[in-house]
Amino acid sequence: MNDPYFVVALIPPLLFSITNVIDDKLLGNSLREANIGAVFVMSGLLSLLPLPVIAWIEPDVCVALIHIPLLVITGILNLGIVWFYLKAL
Repeated sequence: MNDPYFVVALIPPLLFSITNVIDDKLLGNSLREANIGAVFVMSGLLSLLPLPVIAWIEPDVCVALIHIPLLVITGILNLGIVWFYLKAL
């Protein structure tokens, strides 16, 4: 157990399992009769929170115009993943 990479490798599955439990409880207890749209919108909006922090820490960050469509496509695919994930719960 002297290898620190083993402990680091255990962190993502632990965090994913905690996220699954929280999402299951959230959808099961409070939002079962409602649509998953509220959780979906909150997921999308919460992903915008780090942007001002990143801009404050590193104000020289600039995105080339050619990369903007790729970032939009990545965001749409990410929201698609969240949609199917929430539907599966």
